Amino acid sequence: MHTIDRTLARLRDHLGMDIAYISEVTDTDIFVRALCAPNLPNLPNEQIILERETGFCHYIINGKIPPILHDVSSYPTVANLAMRTDFDIQAFMGLPLLRPDGSVYGTLCCISHSPNPTLNDRDLETIKLFAEFAAEQIDDELEDRRLSDDRAYRIQSIWDQGLLRINLQPIVRLSDMTYTGFEALARFDTDPYRSPDKWFLEAALVGRGVELEVEAVRVALRSLLLLPSTCSLSVNVSPQCLNSEELSDLLSKQDPSQIILELTEHAEVENYSSLIQSVQKFKKMGYKLAVDDAGAGFASLSHIVQIQPNLIKMDMSLTRNIHQDKARRALAKALVFFAKETGAQIVAEGIETVDEMKTLTRLGIDFGQGYFFDEALEIDQAVERIELGTAP
Repeated sequence: MHTIDRTLARLRDHLGMDIAYISEVTDTDIFVRALCAPNLPNLPNEQIILERETGFCHYIINGKIPPILHDVSSYPTVANLAMRTDFDIQAFMGLPLLRPDGSVYGTLCCISHSPNPTLNDRDLETIKLFAEFAAEQIDDELEDRRLSDDRAYRIQSIWDQGLLRINLQPIVRLSDMTYTGFEALARFDTDPYRSPDKWFLEAALVGRGVELEVEAVRVALRSLLLLPSTCSLSVNVSPQCLNSEELSDLLSKQDPSQIILELTEHAEVENYSSLIQSVQKFKKMGYKLAVDDAGAGFASLSHIVQIQPNLIKMDMSLTRNIHQDKARRALAKALVFFAKETGAQIVAEGIETVDEMKTLTRLGIDFGQGYFFDEALEIDQAVERIELGTAP
């Protein structure tokens, strides 16, 4: 409402009135949504609500009073209203605020504490222009509110309807093709389909991004009941989630021996000191840390140096066609050297061909995942793969 507040202040000053306000009118009540009344410091802080038929707005909307009242005492229809006494209304101007579909939202009104015989048609044209502008702003805000409400409803439906589930994508040791672990990937059972990144973005827009991340981790951890103790489970967490009390509370009750916290980056980290403290805290608890998307986006070498992860996940943009690209191979070699020097291991993401797999193996990459080995699986399928022992 900041734009509306400025609009009211300019209108009040331009007309030389004491109060300007915008109301929303319902079937029963009048809600003062925005108010400019610098000479009335004792107005209540809470929203002003009036019964519909006790306010001037009701009569303006129904056309029972003209838009300009030079001296309110001359109009018996409103002269004795309680609102007139409460706000010391001696002169009044007001117009309905119409939404694009023609429906009435409320009114834009100005009040003077003394009669004002100088108000004229030019002033009426001015308030008309301000009313049109205010109606556009209000309609935009109402649309934003509707979109926000729709988002909040969709996000709440994840819990209410049990839409979140977890698929597991295998991670394979390249030297012998054995399954060593899985990455937990969130999936949402909705029609039409919406990708997981859109769900997490929308949750963040309504202030529930961390809450949804923690819920995905909670659901993923149930997989450990069916996986052998030799298998690791990687769960994705953002820096904001890693810093949260909700994640700390959840993981404080878990055995960390199989769990890898995979730090995802979709925006630049603003507070590294806080992030490093969280990383160190979880490492002391026994959790392993992985950095996702190394070599792409915000997962820079500087980021990796500061996090000092146990696992470095090489982004698929480096994996793709690595057998045909010297630059990609050179960067992979550098990551392998860095990992050996720091005691970390490397997982190559997005492997899709045998040539990519063979090249990565020759370069000394420890682990791989991608469609070449398997797609993301249901938990029962993941257990079957473990029983096979090696990737097909």
